[in-house]
Amino acid sequence: MGLSISELKELKIEDLEFINKDEIKVVTYKSDRPSNQFVVQVNSKITVIHLPTGISVTEDKNRGKHLNKSQALYNLNQIISEHSHD
Repeated sequence: MGLSISELKELKIEDLEFINKDEIKVVTYKSDRPSNQFVVQVNSKITVIHLPTGISVTEDKNRGKHLNKSQALYNLNQIISEHSHD
């Protein structure tokens, strides 16, 4: 599942067909990410929860929380889309 980094930067929740912003909860965590010899802790791990279905998606692959949020929203939209076609 994926969009390019530039597409993720431009993604807005209004662009997603199956998600209403009033139906989601976004939770931010500290992500332990190894960097050279040290562990860098930054608030970049994002979980997006779709409240009506309870489906959640967690992302921490990108360094920034905004990209992780966009990726999580995109992935959640894809999952809900698949469930709506069942």
